[in-house]
Amino acid sequence: MATVVRPYSDFFVRYLLGDEKNKDLLISFLSAVNVDGGFPAIIDAKILNPINLKTCTFDKETVLDVKVRDETGKSYDIEVQVTERDFVPRSLYYWARLYSSQMEPGAGYHDLKPVISVNLLTFKLIEEVDYVHTCFMLMERRGGILPLTDHALFHFLELPKFTKEREFQTALEKWLAYFKYEGEREDIMKTLVGEDPVVGKAHGLYQDFTRDRELMEKYEARLKWQLDYNTDMYYAEQRGIKQGIEKGSLIDKRNVLIRLIQRKHGITEEQRALILSAEDPRKLDTAIEAILFADSAEEVLRHLA
Repeated sequence: MATVVRPYSDFFVRYLLGDEKNKDLLISFLSAVNVDGGFPAIIDAKILNPINLKTCTFDKETVLDVKVRDETGKSYDIEVQVTERDFVPRSLYYWARLYSSQMEPGAGYHDLKPVISVNLLTFKLIEEVDYVHTCFMLMERRGGILPLTDHALFHFLELPKFTKEREFQTALEKWLAYFKYEGEREDIMKTLVGEDPVVGKAHGLYQDFTRDRELMEKYEARLKWQLDYNTDMYYAEQRGIKQGIEKGSLIDKRNVLIRLIQRKHGITEEQRALILSAEDPRKLDTAIEAILFADSAEEVLRHLA
């Protein structure tokens, strides 16, 4: 059975919005989010972390967000989230990293520009409201109308809440419909493509992607890694539950960490011995969580110090 490409997968979104050739789509998407949130559309955008998905190797977990700077100096971090696990702290963490990365040698606090986090979610995050699109910023807690700054903005687009199937009025509704129905509802896509040339180009890129053998192989490999990682985490937790110990016994935590580092980075005997000697379960939990985002085994193992 052929693999179905999910248009909201991080790999495909990186392909769609993270290439200079498709900058018009990137500008359209970010402008749609901004305008729906009550902010100005953008005129131009520069991709800060361009990569070639065909030539890059993904022998370890890679965060496939799209980092962008617009013509006013504002930065955007576009991410796809498929799991609720520690989602809000993760979002804050990546916002903070991008915000602090602006402080180059010789720069001052006055040089800092707003950073906007745009999160496409495949789960419901905010149950209290039915809005598909929510936007959070730092506000005075009592009135809720006095913002401290516009330097920290968090947009959340919750696809499960989007149920509209016709009469898409805004640019954001058309983008949400694209991510929701591309590859699944040919009738809806036919209407969207006929109404909007931007969606038409995005639809053509989806078809190109699914016909490209190299891209499909990398897409499938990424799905396998994510499935393996999630399976390891699930069984580690299940073993802990059976033993009556939260998130696994000390031995389980050590073995899971060794297995995950081995799969992602490779592991030395010295590193294996360090993990087997670890006695603090909280530090092991932190190291296991860090696997998803770390660029090296050494970065993970620093959490055991």
